[in-house]
Amino acid sequence: PQKVYQSLNNIDGIKSCKVNYDKKTATIVFDDEIISTKKIAEIISNATYYKIKIANQKNKTFWDWLFNN
Repeated sequence: PQKVYQSLNNIDGIKSCKVNYDKKTATIVFDDEIISTKKIAEIISNATYYKIKIANQKNKTFWDWLFNN
């Protein structure tokens, strides 16, 4: 977990990071206007040996894209 914290330390747009080692999850609060989930996953993957799977990601529809939701 410490490597995950360190990888996101001082990254613009990251507000908080909580790692639950037992559940094998990390909850990251961030500003999506500054940094994307893809970029966060890339940063963690490059700094650690963890494989990243983004949970609770909404599947965007045409209407979401059109109205930028």
